[in-house]
Amino acid sequence: MAQETKSRLGLKHRLPKLVFAALLLLWLTIGCSSAESAVPSVTATADSLSPAFFFDETDARLIALDIRKDGQTFSLARGADGKWMLLSPQGTLPEQGQVEAAISQLRALPRLATGLRLSPADVGIGSQAQAAYVSLRFADGQESAFWVGDPTPSGRGYYLLRPNGDVDIVEKDSLDVFFRFLTFLEAD
Repeated sequence: MAQETKSRLGLKHRLPKLVFAALLLLWLTIGCSSAESAVPSVTATADSLSPAFFFDETDARLIALDIRKDGQTFSLARGADGKWMLLSPQGTLPEQGQVEAAISQLRALPRLATGLRLSPADVGIGSQAQAAYVSLRFADGQESAFWVGDPTPSGRGYYLLRPNGDVDIVEKDSLDVFFRFLTFLEAD
């Protein structure tokens, strides 16, 4: 009988602790699940991770390229045989691999910002006649062009002015590589 009384007293002292532990466990379970549902779910898709390129508008084949820089004009056109011809300053056949590499560099030009509303003077294009200019014509009839302004204050990009007045920022190193292509044309 003394054993039975001892066990009841032990249960009497343990019961509040067990109830408290059960309530704490229930509170933690409910509290954590509602906190998890309050955190927004972020799901990355392939589209949101893909970079934005300056020439995303078309996948059509490039058929003509005009570049004006430092007082010189270079005009290239793809012939019926698919080879590039240098139309201006002289009608020679440029190194095809170099032309294709330059075009690939231009087509993959990373865009850092787009649609900025700045004046040409704000981006270092005092006179469009003096600024570097690139014009492209595609097989599907689309055309694209831009003037190159100053490097951005961070030094990571160039301002590009589109004919509609929008200003984009593109990666500086990529555009520099494209313009180095002109040195190969000058050597021909």
